[in-house]
Amino acid sequence: MTAYVIRRLLQIIPVLIVVSMIAYGLIHIAPGNPALHIAGPDASEDVIREIESQLGLDRPVHEQYFSWVSRAVQGDLGVSLRTRVPVTQEIFQYLPNSLALGVGSLVLSVIIGVIMGITAALKQNSLVDNGIMFMAVSGISAPSFVRGVAVMWVFAITLGWFPISGGPPGGDLLSAEGLRHMMLPMVALSIGPLATLGRMGRSSMLEVLGQDYIRTAQAKGLSQRVVLYKHALRNALLPVVTVIGFQVGAMFGGTIVTETIFAWPGVGRRIVGAISARDFPVVQAAVLLLAFVFIVANLLVDIAYVFIDPRIRYD
Repeated sequence: MTAYVIRRLLQIIPVLIVVSMIAYGLIHIAPGNPALHIAGPDASEDVIREIESQLGLDRPVHEQYFSWVSRAVQGDLGVSLRTRVPVTQEIFQYLPNSLALGVGSLVLSVIIGVIMGITAALKQNSLVDNGIMFMAVSGISAPSFVRGVAVMWVFAITLGWFPISGGPPGGDLLSAEGLRHMMLPMVALSIGPLATLGRMGRSSMLEVLGQDYIRTAQAKGLSQRVVLYKHALRNALLPVVTVIGFQVGAMFGGTIVTETIFAWPGVGRRIVGAISARDFPVVQAAVLLLAFVFIVANLLVDIAYVFIDPRIRYD
């Protein structure tokens, strides 16, 4: 297991290099000039060229990339072109808010999604099953911005239960008011993964319940609870755990839209502002961060397989 984990960690390096090259190339071919955003629309050409020279934007793209990489491997991701604050400092300033939102949404989606899937499987073809699957398909089909607006309209505008947008006062996420501000974006972000896990959980559970060893356990007179939780659930979780790994990456990527809709002060919202201002260093660092989270999440899923199914071994 240790050798496998080390190999997987080493594989992160080439993946991040490829991601950085693609992100760097796409950002630089996009229209817009960071120097123009900094100087303002009324600035003269001389002023714009001076700013480009100061920022190193007048050099060829490949020279800029290799210069950035040489600093990045030393932990220096550059300085924000807009705020002139080190990118690492900016990312870690917003990262706790995004992590709180992402982890809260993941826990919510896993708990509710698995319960929905199990319930639908046990009530197959009933009104409960059809209702759960209808909600799951609706949740998967709706785009993230539609889910965000719908949640906002129902729980903030119509019912008035939660604040409509914005971060917690004073930045205290663990306070009661902080949790109230986080509730709506957390629910909106969890709907898609929740629906996917519900459908996958139902299919997986139905497949397991049709296996011979389940019928044997039932024929022995074991209670439904023992058959379900001791024999069926553990095997049914393997495909669900696989989906969770992919949903983690999609969820943290989805924070970009959700944080923008709810004005949540996280990395996703900062990325949108950086893209608008052509703040290249911030965008590049954020893309690398999202790629790293996705890779690590899938590594953790592979490790979880060993604990769920003892038959799985990694050499």
